[in-house]
Formats: sequence, C-alpha cells, structure tokens
Amino acid sequence: MDYNHLSNELEQASMFDLWRLSCVINNLLDDPQKLEPLKKHLQEGQAISYFDSTANCLVEATIIQIKKKRVLVRNKHDGHQWNIPFYMVNLAGVDTNIKPQSTKKLDRQSLQVGCLVGWRSKDGRDHYGKIIKLNPKLAKIINTEGEVWRVHYSLLFAVMDSVTDNGGDDLNLKIIEPI
Repeated sequence: MDYNHLSNELEQASMFDLWRLSCVINNLLDDPQKLEPLKKHLQEGQAISYFDSTANCLVEATIIQIKKKRVLVRNKHDGHQWNIPFYMVNLAGVDTNIKPQSTKKLDRQSLQVGCLVGWRSKDGRDHYGKIIKLNPKLAKIINTEGEVWRVHYSLLFAVMDSVTDNGGDDLNLKIIEPI
C-alpha cells in the first residue's frame, strides 16, 4: 500500500469522511475472520516488528505469549513488555515510512522518534537535535547542548548525517548540510 498516496488523498477528506472511514477500519480490525489467519502465523519466541503510532516507527520485539485477541511482546531495544493487538504486528515486512509532501517541510507523518532534525530559533541561530516525542502540533526535541525544545513541524528541516559516541546514547551531531 502506498502510504504517501493514501496520506495525500486523506488530506482532502472532510472530518465526517475521516470519521466514517475510521468506523469501517475499526470494524475490519475487530473481524475474527481477519484476525485468525494472522494469529496462526505467530508463535512464542518469534522475532517480529510492530508499528508504534506514538513514535511513528516500527519496533523490533519478541513474542512472549499469544492471547485470545492480543500478543504479549518484549521490545528488543529496551526490554519493556507490551500487550498489543494482533493487527499491530508487521508480518509482511511493510515499509511504514511516509515521505514529506514537499522537499522543504517536514510533517508529523514523515518524522519518527529518534530522527535528527534542525531548526532556526527566533534569534536566528540554527539548532540541531533528536526528536524525543511527537505531539499533534509540536515535536519535542533534545538539542546538542542537552536542552529540550518544543518546535512546530513547519520549522524543522532534516539533517543528513550524524555521529554518536557511546553507541548512540549521547547526542553528538556532525552536521553536513540540511536537506
């Protein structure tokens, strides 16, 4: 499925159309005939990835337990356990990235927690940092000095390269050039 095309089409929909579509999708997500084949492809100990809507990215995990309507997983990166619905599991290995609609501006759909970005502050200085949370209107970012900023998506630009020490725990950016 082309998420870029779908996202562009949905931008044109009315709020009522989006609500109606949401109802149809929710009914399909709860359909036992659609869930059963998915459930049969899962087994305890299996490595999977699932889509985390708050971070807007795929998360690598291992299945701990399969339940009636959900699956208990342990994230590989932090060891946290989550009880997620079957439909969140990405068995087909689908690419979930959505490219920004224009080459100059980023939006919430095209960003993920952990993305490196830059922005220009009101005083005209360029700042660079890593996204730590995606809110509806603003991204929460930790900059290279360790300060936390809330920046509107329209002010962000992508950063092409980064260098980290300590296996990626510290934020030390080597800025080559904004995209």
